[in-house]
Amino acid sequence: MEFFYLPEEISNLTAVLMITVSLLCSFISAAAGIGGGLMMLAFLSALLPPMYLVPIHGIIQFGSNFFRATLSFKEINKQAVIPFVIGCLIGSTMGGFIFTNLPTNYLKFGIAFFILWSVFGKVPAIKSKLLLPIGFLVSLISMLFGASGFIMVAVVKSMKLPPVNHVATHGAMMTFQHLIKSIIFGIFGFSFASYAPLVVAMIIGGFFGTYIGKKFLISKGQYYFKTVLNLFLIFAAIRLVWSAIQSM
Repeated sequence: MEFFYLPEEISNLTAVLMITVSLLCSFISAAAGIGGGLMMLAFLSALLPPMYLVPIHGIIQFGSNFFRATLSFKEINKQAVIPFVIGCLIGSTMGGFIFTNLPTNYLKFGIAFFILWSVFGKVPAIKSKLLLPIGFLVSLISMLFGASGFIMVAVVKSMKLPPVNHVATHGAMMTFQHLIKSIIFGIFGFSFASYAPLVVAMIIGGFFGTYIGKKFLISKGQYYFKTVLNLFLIFAAIRLVWSAIQSM
């Protein structure tokens, strides 16, 4: 007997596991500023049909990032968020129409280079006027690959914000990016109805993970934040390079 309505391919045990993983991934994103979205995408890819993967991942990540931004609203760098959101609106609307014609392998190499530069080099602080085209590009990337948070982590990292401000600003940016993406998927005909109860439960689980993660970040973040952030970014860059090489 199902404890709430589930799609046919999802068992009770799988649903509990998905909710637990959502909590864990949200904790990681709130405590480390990165990693949770990529982990969630990898986990869901083993359970969901391909056509459901990116839309479902997007709506779950919207919930996780919304709570992360809400719990740290005062720490958000709002001047950086507004132009980014405008860029997201344009990029998500255009979606894959333009992006599918781009050489994705070279794009992956370029993104990996930028990420590694943000770790080992000295990336100048990105000005607000550049955040509109960045929002446009990140939205296109997200429509194709699903997870684009690590790109924005590298961008926000250049702002040299304290750990809590970094996580809050990144969370606000990704909230709008995932919200816009989810709306666009809905407009183009994707139905979230069959997964709605499970998605809501995963978002609630994500709230608790975010709350615990923020407490951990405030108390311990000064000791580990920069190191963990850099390690996750290096891993993301290596993963991109490897993916590009495999598909050549």
